[in-house]
Amino acid sequence: MVLLVAGISAARCSDSPSQPTDPAAPHIVCPAAPAPFPATDPLGAVVTYNPATVANGTPPISGPTCTPASGSKFPIGSTTVACTVSDARARTDACTFTVVVQAAPTLRVTRFVAFGDSITAGEIVGEGLVAQGGVMVRPLLVDPFLSYPADLTRDLAVRYQAQSPFVTNAGVSGETTTQGAARLPSALSPVNQQPPQVLLLLEGANDLGSGNPSTVTPAVLNLDAMVRTGKSHGLPVFVGTLPPENPNACSGAGVPAGCVFRAGGAPLVVPFNNAVRLMAASEGVTLVDVYQAFNGNVTTLIDFDGLHPTAAGYQVIADTYFAAIRQTLEASAALSPDAFGAPLLLPLPRRR
Repeated sequence: MVLLVAGISAARCSDSPSQPTDPAAPHIVCPAAPAPFPATDPLGAVVTYNPATVANGTPPISGPTCTPASGSKFPIGSTTVACTVSDARARTDACTFTVVVQAAPTLRVTRFVAFGDSITAGEIVGEGLVAQGGVMVRPLLVDPFLSYPADLTRDLAVRYQAQSPFVTNAGVSGETTTQGAARLPSALSPVNQQPPQVLLLLEGANDLGSGNPSTVTPAVLNLDAMVRTGKSHGLPVFVGTLPPENPNACSGAGVPAGCVFRAGGAPLVVPFNNAVRLMAASEGVTLVDVYQAFNGNVTTLIDFDGLHPTAAGYQVIADTYFAAIRQTLEASAALSPDAFGAPLLLPLPRRR
């Protein structure tokens, strides 16, 4: 009996209660640094970021807490965000990441003049359909709201919201380069208006309309004269190549009523543009390669007559000039508080 009791007693003494596993110290992981935010005013921008995550620790967990908090106003420049966590045993962990707020982009100049012929004026052949002598025809119809200068003004307003950039449309339908060279000085010195600070040139299609190759060289020389006029006024000059023309316009199935063929210069567009590229390089001005931007699309970007762009084509021209302006004229200087006096501008809806 004594041995039995002793055995029972020994077995009970060998048992030990299970102990709870002590969790490891808390571990915090910061979110990835967000992409740089553009400033919305001289004080910076409100920035939101993803929360930090926490593993382990003895409850209750305090945190994670990040300073400055998500949704705070961050100044222009780099700001270090510090995140911390602690648990019931006063064990802590911390991590950091960086938030960058960039000064809003600005242009060194804001007054542009777009000079040229009907492609600058904004003729939308597809919008016009009228009866003339009992026949339905598509006359040349200028829609300034869908012109490339209007599109370019919107492009500039969206990016440079701290300023009020504007593109004056100085396009004249039917103008040749000879006429343009004679008209340009008055466009650069308008009466009772501030003169432009940048000249955007796109002209030559009317010179090529006859299809005569001998018109190419005089047209480029006239365009060169316009470039020099702009330079003599101290203006940066952006000269564009012509968009492609559609030699098959107004032919085949599905020809729209009243279609008038105006792409007689189609074979001359490439040699003209090649000469313009050489001229721009020799004059040291910015080339805007509209022809390349169209990428041969003469169906959706060129209208029924084979010459004039569609609304989508005008937007391509605007975007191409915009890219050249951004690369050439965008400033990186810090903004003063006065630079944000203009209201916030949003993209305007395009009428279809």
